[in-house]
This record gives sequence, structure tokens and C-alpha cells, in this order.
Amino acid sequence: KGEPAINFTYPDINNNLVSLSDFIGKFVYVDIWATWCGPCIYEIPYLNDLEKEFHDDNIEFISISVDEERSLNKWKTMIEEKGMGGVQLFASGWNSQVGIDYAISATGIPRFMLFDTEGNVIDTNAPRPSSDEIKTIFNNINN
Repeated sequence: KGEPAINFTYPDINNNLVSLSDFIGKFVYVDIWATWCGPCIYEIPYLNDLEKEFHDDNIEFISISVDEERSLNKWKTMIEEKGMGGVQLFASGWNSQVGIDYAISATGIPRFMLFDTEGNVIDTNAPRPSSDEIKTIFNNINN
């Protein structure tokens, strides 16, 4: 907590490169997930609702898929089917830098992380969107 975040850069759904550092000045809530992960899929409607509820606040929502390259089209389809908002990034598997830098294993997703407006860590194991706790945190950081 309080340490500078380890930056990451991945392509979005339109193949534009997006970095965590692009969002300095905003709080950033990051979801690490995969299309094959049941608990990850369970969180999607809650994440969508959370994003809508805090749309006018200074919070950016980023979802990073750790699916393998062969699942790229499945990832794109799921984003569309589930109406996923926010910034959607594709990290191409478990060997991706974000997984290494933040010690995220296949059994450790979904993983949610929260960063402050200066790009520092608030929590690398933040509460899930389905929890009441995350709304309390969002309300506190925006006041």
C-alpha cells in the first residue's frame, strides 16, 4: 500500500495499446479475469453495475483478460455478450507481465486491484464488485 504501481501496457479490443499510467489523475479499479473462470464471470454483472453507479466519479475501470491468444475471439465475443464496459485489455496468458508483477496465479482470479490518482497502490487484493465493501471504499475515496 502506498508504493508506486508497477505499470502495464496491453492492447484493447481495437488493438490500441493502453497503459495503467495513462490514467494518472484518476482512481483505477483493475479486474484480472479470464473467459473460462466461473467466479470471474459471476462478477461481471456486479462490475457492470458498479461502473454505472460510479460513472460520474473519478474512477476508471480496467479489465485485463489473461486468456491465451487462441481465445482472443472468445474474449471479444464475451465482452459484447455481457455488455462489459470500461477499458478492456488482453494480456495473452499467465506469462503476461501483470501476472508476474502482481503474483497472480490461475487459481487467484478474479483479482481486483485499486490504484490512487498518483499511480500508487491502494490495494492489490481489493474487494470484489459483488461486495458491499467496495462501494464504501469508492464513496470514501471520492470525498
